[in-house]
Amino acid sequence: MTSPYHKFLAVPLSLSLALATLVAAVGPSLASETPTLLEKVLAEPDFAHRPSQVSLAERYMKQHPRNPDMLGIKGRYLLSQGKIPQSIAAFKECLALAPTNARAYEGLSFCLIEMRDYKGAFDAGLKAFGLKQLDPIYVMPDSGFLTNMCKLASKLGRQADAARFTKELKYCQDAAHARILREQGVLDQSLVLLDKMLKENPSLAYAHLLRGVVYNNKSEHQKAIKDFDAVIALQPTLTTSYYLRGDSYFELNNKVKALESWKQALAVHPVPYPGLIALQYTAMTGRNREHFEPNDMQVINAADIHYLCGVAETDLRRYADAAKDFGQCIAIDGTEYKAYFSRAVVNERLNREDLALVDLNHAIKLNNKYIEALFERAKLYEKRHENALAMADYSTVINFNPGDLGALIQRAELAVRIKNFDQALADYNQAIRLSPTEDDPLMGRAKVYTLTGRYDQALADYKKAMRLNPQDKGVVLDAIARVEKLKKNAALSAR
Repeated sequence: MTSPYHKFLAVPLSLSLALATLVAAVGPSLASETPTLLEKVLAEPDFAHRPSQVSLAERYMKQHPRNPDMLGIKGRYLLSQGKIPQSIAAFKECLALAPTNARAYEGLSFCLIEMRDYKGAFDAGLKAFGLKQLDPIYVMPDSGFLTNMCKLASKLGRQADAARFTKELKYCQDAAHARILREQGVLDQSLVLLDKMLKENPSLAYAHLLRGVVYNNKSEHQKAIKDFDAVIALQPTLTTSYYLRGDSYFELNNKVKALESWKQALAVHPVPYPGLIALQYTAMTGRNREHFEPNDMQVINAADIHYLCGVAETDLRRYADAAKDFGQCIAIDGTEYKAYFSRAVVNERLNREDLALVDLNHAIKLNNKYIEALFERAKLYEKRHENALAMADYSTVINFNPGDLGALIQRAELAVRIKNFDQALADYNQAIRLSPTEDDPLMGRAKVYTLTGRYDQALADYKKAMRLNPQDKGVVLDAIARVEKLKKNAALSAR
């Protein structure tokens, strides 16, 4: 990107939000299915030139007028508009609230370049660089900022500094190349480049982070954990590394360590973007286990981390803790319908059926096509003997997904219990058409035939089921014996 301001400015501002992408139709591969206002502002590419995004930023700013991050965004937007004095004022206000905000110092440096105050720009840049602060959202260094620092050092005759920043810029460019190789799936070449960088300079936190991601891509999770540990030692406030380390432990089935790492992520309070955890290199979305999608620029917020903690606690059978974490997720973002569903599941396990039903109702209200929640609510209604409501939910699931074998069988079994044999028979027939090699629908239909006195058809189904699944031969033979006895008794009664 060429600067519209001054030949000396490498880029107007190499922001995380100018480089991040959030797809318009928020789908299941995203970390958060309901991005918050702040997430939308941060994730929209080239926000400064999109009126809708400027409007969002202004809206958030009105809600949080003293939020340092939004003041930084405001400063960058004003800079992009060429409003330098106002931009400087915004950055200074940001720094008054958060004196260690490296991004604000970088923005101030860009402003001072525009004003041709090169020494002031270099000094502000030195403060930003000296903080060694990787942005929790965009964890890579800002190549435009480093380019400017190289040029400023040369212009001011500071050759040693020029050499130092030239080397830092080379590391930054190499890391960018390694990242592209990783995104292209050329993992071994990416590792070679990162290994070389870290051999020369073991303190490059972003190189450790990227190498950990590559190791995770290769399913070498122990090696990944070592790199994430190195990042944490170098950058203890970088939430991304705790988040990714937790995912590596989760992949190793060490739920206790995963939970510990995610709890640490929640306890860290970085200066920039306090509500958000990570954007780049997301190994686990928190909504489904899709690892390292082609575009990894995804927003993970504190709600997502609470959700992940709840998942781990559920697996560890710590249901009361899981309910609390799912509750924290909902408190942060009340539109996260999967958190309501997950809390409903653990509440059922805690014998809190009334609370579970409330949560399932919330989940379905937020997403009326949420099949999992509809199915779970139907089972809960059935357990509570509210059979009409259960039948309605099973029917809704089947209407949305006519090929749902489980829902067909569940509805058929309930229909048998309430003696609606026509419905039961229709459902078992459909299940058999969908899956002719499954023995369960045949066994179910045989039961309906038996209950309605159609013994020959019942015997035919039982015999076919036994051929499909010989392992259940004993059970089926017992059923056949019962049917043959009923058939014989019926014949005797008819005489």
